[in-house]
Amino acid sequence: MSRSLSTCPRLLCVAIGLVVLAGCGAAPSAQSEIEAAQSGMAQAAEEAEEAADPSPADSGRNSARIEVDGEVFEFSTDNGGVFRNPVADAPDIELLTLETYNDANDRYAKVDLNVAKGGDPVGEYVAGMLSEPEHRTVVGHGQVLLAVETDPAVGRNMYPSGSGRFTVTRVGDQYRVDFETGGDGQFRPKDAPPITGYVIVGDTPQ
Repeated sequence: MSRSLSTCPRLLCVAIGLVVLAGCGAAPSAQSEIEAAQSGMAQAAEEAEEAADPSPADSGRNSARIEVDGEVFEFSTDNGGVFRNPVADAPDIELLTLETYNDANDRYAKVDLNVAKGGDPVGEYVAGMLSEPEHRTVVGHGQVLLAVETDPAVGRNMYPSGSGRFTVTRVGDQYRVDFETGGDGQFRPKDAPPITGYVIVGDTPQ
């Protein structure tokens, strides 16, 4: 950026000098040099403007914030969405899934929750593993699955919810889940400090 900005004053001086020479009877080729200098000035100004206002690397309608052991991981993306599926052994229950992940796929967040069929998912939920009988077919229960990669050689650290709570709110066409979850005893110790954060996912028309 400093190279582009410093180029502008030099080009301006050159352009002014060439204009003076042209007025004093300089060769016709001076006109083309003036035009070239003006074009270079415009290009340098455009490069400086782009450098001063860069586009964000991550942006989108879905986002997440995950805090694990004092370290925060955040991303914003258009990846993911809201999905609805029936629960095979509980016809009165609908499984609502909110999922999002970044382009590098080293940050991932998914929330599954049981709601009454056709019901409003807004509310507070008990977090656990929906594969367990005490959660699987109970309205108001759900699970949070998070994944964070800090070392490509190791791969993603998985953080399924073994306990905790989360709250679902909705603003417009976006769901927001604020969570505080405990370890599942396999991927993370049950007595480890809770993982906190939020997930925001836009609901696209079905």
